[in-house]
Amino acid sequence: MGYDRLFFDIFRKSSNNEGSGYVTDDFGEWMLISHNKELLLATNLVSKAIRKAGVKDFDLYLGYFSTDERIKSLVGIKGMAVTKDNKKNIDVRTSMRSIAGDDVIVIEDQPHSVSNICNSTFIFFNFLLLIKKGKEYKHPVKLLLPPMGINPSEIPLSLTSLFKTLLERNLNAVCSLNEVDASDGSRLKLMATCRTESSFDTEKVKNALSYFAPEKPKLFTKRVGTRDMEVNLYIQQLNVKFFIPLLWNNFLEQLRC
Repeated sequence: MGYDRLFFDIFRKSSNNEGSGYVTDDFGEWMLISHNKELLLATNLVSKAIRKAGVKDFDLYLGYFSTDERIKSLVGIKGMAVTKDNKKNIDVRTSMRSIAGDDVIVIEDQPHSVSNICNSTFIFFNFLLLIKKGKEYKHPVKLLLPPMGINPSEIPLSLTSLFKTLLERNLNAVCSLNEVDASDGSRLKLMATCRTESSFDTEKVKNALSYFAPEKPKLFTKRVGTRDMEVNLYIQQLNVKFFIPLLWNNFLEQLRC
């Protein structure tokens, strides 16, 4: 889409990032951004569009943010707003286009969705904007810190693709998932077969998957061929809401609160 400076570029140490911090809440781990002009401008536009769509009280979370290397005002922004408002007809795409004009040009507005998950309404959005001017968001913005191995530009994922990606990138292997079961919302069981040219570093994948629970998961491996390994994974005390910013409405397919 023409923008290739990844979201974590804004984390590089500079005077512009003073005041940043980290926080963990019901939906995952976040970096608090308060001194990035493009991000704050884009966030303010999204907030304004959500309010124009009729939602007055909400919490805003960014899953991904990027700027173009050559055109700094060309930004990609995706994320979610969480509200107790039970409205069904929330059209953020239309409201974003209605506020465009002197301040912003909407280059792309990917399909968004509104889902009721865990007794809250989630508004998921994905925009590519050319920002000409505007006001900055007045509060620190929560920007997702995903588990190791997940590029937030890939959001939303399915539960299967999430764990396949986590296994493959942290084990340096090619994996096929035989079972992923988290239907009761408190525990997760995973069985996979992975092929690799080298030995497994199981600590790396356990560290990545501990993102979803207060303790490291239990992981067992068994060689089933020259290069193939069977992987069995168990996670207790699952922080099931941590999956929502990664899966969006795909959460409803295999998980529940």
